[in-house]
Amino acid sequence: MILKADEKGQLTLPAELAQVAANAEVEVEREGDTIVLRPAGSGGELPEEKRWVHGVYKGRRVLKRLGPHGEPPLYETATASEGADLWRDWVRESRTEGPSIPLEALRREEIYD
Repeated sequence: MILKADEKGQLTLPAELAQVAANAEVEVEREGDTIVLRPAGSGGELPEEKRWVHGVYKGRRVLKRLGPHGEPPLYETATASEGADLWRDWVRESRTEGPSIPLEALRREEIYD
């Protein structure tokens, strides 16, 4: 399909092509060389206060943090294999912030004091 701009430089896209309802508001974003159309309110990053939601996970009520675009937490969507790979990657990361535990603190005598 080829679109031609009108005399004002505007493009008109048929609603059925964009798969949106008539008179719906649409957000337009540029991602590299691509123009992305999203229903208004669905794109962009959520503000921090809207990323925390109540939900149920494994039969328990939880407060969970959604991803930047409202996606569910990774622990709900990752396969067991993906979760294991992500956990291994996280363990391999260097932990430079904060002090490390001195070896003498790990001795049995010190643990029970």
